[in-house]
Amino acid sequence: MNLQLHEVAPLSAALTAALETGLLKAMTARPGSSAELAARCGLDERACGRVVEILDAFDLTTREGDARGAGPELAGMAARAQPIGRLELELWRHAPAFLKSGDPLLDGRRAE
Repeated sequence: MNLQLHEVAPLSAALTAALETGLLKAMTARPGSSAELAARCGLDERACGRVVEILDAFDLTTREGDARGAGPELAGMAARAQPIGRLELELWRHAPAFLKSGDPLLDGRRAE
């Protein structure tokens, strides 16, 4: 997948939202329409559809009619989402604070 710089933020936001809301897990477990996926995850149907459209635009989904499932890359992301993927997400979220303070998210020093 070749990304243009202006595509990075929307894709990152869609992936983060899908991971944090359970949408990614639902798409991996069983494909469904946006309405079905939204219902399974307790999400707004219209908003869920938009996020699925973004994932679909980057060829990260599988298609069967109106049902969308997680493609191989998304399924791989879902598989490693716990706990390593969550830590990785927190590391990236910490980037602005790191730039300002220089303080790492995790300090490898042990308390004495």
